Amino acid sequence: MLPEILLQCSSCHPLVVGKPFRTEDIRVEEFDDQQPASSVLGINDGCDLLEDLRDRVWVSEYILKGQFGRGTVQNKIRGKVNREYGYEHITYHQMTKFLLQLQAHYKKLAFELANVDLESQEAFELACKGLPRPKVLGSPVIYFIKLLHFSLPFFTISLHCVCSNDDFLQDFINEIALSLGSVASCRQLLRKRIGPFSCSHSLLDKHFTLKNILQNMKFCNKIIEYDDKTLDKEVVKATPQLSLEEVLEDELVETFGNLNENETVEDCLRIPWGRTYD
Repeated sequence: MLPEILLQCSSCHPLVVGKPFRTEDIRVEEFDDQQPASSVLGINDGCDLLEDLRDRVWVSEYILKGQFGRGTVQNKIRGKVNREYGYEHITYHQMTKFLLQLQAHYKKLAFELANVDLESQEAFELACKGLPRPKVLGSPVIYFIKLLHFSLPFFTISLHCVCSNDDFLQDFINEIALSLGSVASCRQLLRKRIGPFSCSHSLLDKHFTLKNILQNMKFCNKIIEYDDKTLDKEVVKATPQLSLEEVLEDELVETFGNLNENETVEDCLRIPWGRTYD
């Protein structure tokens, strides 16, 4: 005969009541199919919001590391090297000048994809506010390019763009080299930011616990609410990021309210014998 304590514990055993959840009860969908670094995921009801978030045409920030003199199959990072070419003639000034010209070209393209005439009053008003968001989705637009590091044959650039994918970014590295009279391949591709979300808002694999996921979901909802208030659907402009400290401060105010100024807060870390060690 089993003890009474064992019988009580067995009432919640999975063999008695079944599994607490089923795999099909949890639905997970990616914001996009890109691989590098930061990614946005929708869980269950959050999956229904992803389409609306995609329509906001968020600007993503990338760090691209390339190497001159070697080309790979389909310009893939891990592709087999199939061509080599000299690169000694490329200088820092030459590459910086070309990137500025490329940035100016994409600024002009941004107005065309927004269906705005460059010589119109509307274009002038948009230019005063920022760069227009593209209305033709699927066309990559680069808003900012900066050369961060240059040490032949290696280089690193920072890129702010919309509607991009892995293939476009890897091909972009080689296109830069072709314009400078060489070939290149992408060595590393890192996405640091997706719209209002940055690497500081992300969860690492080692943090995948129920508590951390629920806290991160609540934090991300706060970010989306903040983005709803500050988003300009016509132009792209820099918006301040919502930090974790700001969200936690709001939660403390909502939970505990404002503390009375005359109220004495007990120091839980105070030790009875004091902190003087003379």
